[in-house]
Amino acid sequence: MLASVFCWSIAWNSILRALSVKISYRQAYLYYWVGYFGDLVLPCGTICGELTRLYLVQKQTGKSYGVLVASAITNRLVAYTILASGLCSGAILVFLKPGIPPVISNIFVVFVIGVTIYLVVLLYLAFVKNAARNISSLYQKILKALRPKHYQSFKDTQREKSLANYYTGFKIFREKPRLLIKPLIIHLISYLLGLSVYIFIFYA
Repeated sequence: MLASVFCWSIAWNSILRALSVKISYRQAYLYYWVGYFGDLVLPCGTICGELTRLYLVQKQTGKSYGVLVASAITNRLVAYTILASGLCSGAILVFLKPGIPPVISNIFVVFVIGVTIYLVVLLYLAFVKNAARNISSLYQKILKALRPKHYQSFKDTQREKSLANYYTGFKIFREKPRLLIKPLIIHLISYLLGLSVYIFIFYA
């Protein structure tokens, strides 16, 4: 499990370095565990952990949140592509095996649909240029309505700068998709290591 998480952090660090965000492998590993702890403590489904990691990297490097968010979404997109492939393969094996109770088949169907929706959302954020702008505008409207005294107009300029960096981050990977080959291979190793944990548990 430790090796699986280490591979995940290496893949994430590789994507960060492609966007000129440099942190050590040790720091990336520790930041991942801090984020993972946040996910266990707060019931927000990996979002809190991701935000925690982005906050720590931004504090260390001073890079724009736009670039860091692009790296996080790209990392998730690569990881969940492998996860979806493995889940679909497992679902096919289950469906082909006779005598499987309907409840098991239904669970697999729900998982496959859920992962597919998650991937579609990530692809939407990565390839639709105004996706992040629409989400950011919605957040700004909510902030103005709920906390008008805390809203500051100069933050609009910061938001536009972060959005520009966000789009630039994805543009790099669209123009040079080969940069994703290394993270893809490392995430595959991480996935297989994580899967081996359950196999060893069953054997035990």
